[in-house]
Formats: sequence, C-alpha cells, structure tokens
Amino acid sequence: PTYPEDQDSDGDGLVDNYEVYFMTDLNSVDTDGDGISDYDEIYTIDTDPLKVDTDNNGKTDGEEDYDRDGLTNIEERDLGTFMDSTDTDSEGLSDYDEVKVYHTDPLKVDTDGDGVSDYEEVQVAKKLGITDISSIDKTNIFSQELSRNNFDPKLYKENIIQMKVSGNVYGLIDNH
Repeated sequence: PTYPEDQDSDGDGLVDNYEVYFMTDLNSVDTDGDGISDYDEIYTIDTDPLKVDTDNNGKTDGEEDYDRDGLTNIEERDLGTFMDSTDTDSEGLSDYDEVKVYHTDPLKVDTDGDGVSDYEEVQVAKKLGITDISSIDKTNIFSQELSRNNFDPKLYKENIIQMKVSGNVYGLIDNH
C-alpha cells in the first residue's frame, strides 16, 4: 500500500511532505529550472532548489561542476554518472577521462567486456606507446618489465637496490 506521506507527485525522488518543507514545487522535478532535480540539489550537490545560481557566480547550478571532474552537473545527469564522485565506476579513471579522452563508459569498469578493466587497458596502452585501447584485451600478451627502486640506508652505502620482474602477461604487469 502507498501511504500519503510517501507520495511523490512529480516523481523527482523527493516526497511531497519534503517538497512542502523545502518549499519546492510538488508538480515540478526541477523547481528553479536549472537542469538539476530538486532531490539532487538537496541531497547530492547541496545547492538551493529555489535558486538557479546558488552561489551567484553567473553559472547555473546545472553548469557548475560539483565534483570538479571536468563534467558539468548537467552532463553528469545526462550520462547517469554521479555528480558527487569523480569516478562513478571506481576503476581509477575519472568520469571526464572516460567520456572525453578514452571514449569508454564511465558506468562500466570494463567497457568492452574483454576481462581487462578500462583503467588497466589505458595503463598498458601508455606503456606500449599506443593510443587505441580497443586493441588491448586478455588475448593480447605483452612482454613487460616492472621495476621498483628501494632506498634503504641500512643496506647499502649508495642506498639503491633495484628489483626487476619480467614476464609475458595480459593486462598490466603491476597487477599480477
């Protein structure tokens, strides 16, 4: 059963009782018309759902970039990414880089479904000096070397110990 206190007349995620409390329009998803729902303004990006430009800087709240990832709040809304997170799928690439640089899906860890994460494909591509990450998947084996320098004054006067690991692996050797 639906209870009157759970009613959301405009379907914006903000129940009518809260709309009354916040003085937003019960019949409009976006009371101030800035492109961001009343719910997201209140609970996601902490802006005023009654003001188009909460901070009075000349940009609408929709044109702002709350999480500072390079995508506006409206772009994030349209993409379905989180306005309050720079990396919606939490794989290591920012939403901006996925959308504007690598053309991967910021909602999927592995856009092409090949078993190698978008982040890992980008790292391998960088190591190989290529720009097209679509050619990298689990079927590709790459000869790679992982080097780390350790500096420990107790071990050597020069304070340098170098470790190298080599192998033919798919993906990024750092992750194996």
